[in-house]
Amino acid sequence: MPRSAAFRPTDRWGPAWALSVLVHAALLGPAAWWGGGQQGMLPGVQEREIGVVLRRSEAEPERLDQVLEPTLAEPREAPPLDLAALTPPAEASPLITDLLAELTAAPAPPPQAGAASGSAGAARPELPYGQTRVSVFGLEATGGRFVYAFDRSMSMRGTPLKAAKQQLVASLEALSDIHKFQILFFNHSVSAFDLSGGRNRVAFGTEANKQRAADFVSGITADGNTLRLPALEQALKLRPDAVFFLTDADDPMTARQLMIIEEMAGSATINTIEFGVGKPTARSNFLMRLAEATGGGYVYVDTQKLGR
Repeated sequence: MPRSAAFRPTDRWGPAWALSVLVHAALLGPAAWWGGGQQGMLPGVQEREIGVVLRRSEAEPERLDQVLEPTLAEPREAPPLDLAALTPPAEASPLITDLLAELTAAPAPPPQAGAASGSAGAARPELPYGQTRVSVFGLEATGGRFVYAFDRSMSMRGTPLKAAKQQLVASLEALSDIHKFQILFFNHSVSAFDLSGGRNRVAFGTEANKQRAADFVSGITADGNTLRLPALEQALKLRPDAVFFLTDADDPMTARQLMIIEEMAGSATINTIEFGVGKPTARSNFLMRLAEATGGGYVYVDTQKLGR
C-alpha cells in the first residue's frame, strides 16, 4: 500500500537532530571556553599548582564593645576630703592612729627668715621617741632621764627657795609616763625624793608620781650649810641624761672636786643655775666651768628680781 505523500523520513528526523545539536553545544561550549581561557589569560606563564587551606578559628570573635575604647567622660572635680572626719576606730593600731594624727594636724608655720636658732617662732627639731624637753629658769635640757639637785642651805631661805621650788614643779609637767626623774635637795646632807624604799632609784613621770613629788618639794625648808659634792655624786650615780644643778657661787668647789664630777658625768650634761644678788660680777666661776666641761648650759638668776 503506497505511503501517504504527507509522511516523509526527513520530516521525522529533522527536528530531533537539531535538538541534539543544541543540547551538545550548550554543554560543550562553556567547557571549551573555560579551558581555552585558562591557557590564554597569561601567555608564557608556567602553570603552577597552589593549595589553599581554610582554617576555622576556634577562638571566639571579639565583641565590638570589647575592641573599641570607651568614651572618656568629662573629668569632674573630686569632692574635698574631710581629714577631720578620719577618726580611727577603737581597734585601730597605734601606727594607724599616729598616721591619722599626722594627717589631721595643722601644718607647722615656716621658720621666719633671720630667726635665731632656738628662739620663739623658729622651727624646733622633733625629738626621738622617749625624749622630751625640760626647762628650769629658761635653761633647757633634752632627754628621758632627769635629776634635779637644788641647794636648800640657809642662803636660799625665803623667796629664792620658793622660786626654785615653783620652777622645779612646773618643769615636771613636761614629763610623761615613759620619762624618769629624781629630786635631790642638799645642804650639809642630801634629802631625796624616794619611792623605792631607800634604793635610790628614779621615778617614772606618771601623774601620781608628779603629784607625790610636788608634795615632797612643798615640805622642803632652808637651813644648814652647803656641801655640793655629795649631792652631785649621788645625782650622777643615777645615770641621768641631764642634771639641773641650782646653787649660789659662794664657797666655790675646788679644782679637785670639779675633776671628780667631770669624770663621773660621762655623757650626762650638767646645767648650772647660779643664784646671786645683783648683776653677775665674775667673768668665770666654777658653775660656768662645770657646765662647759659637761656640755650643759649656764644661767644666772638675780634673786632681787624674783617675785616681782
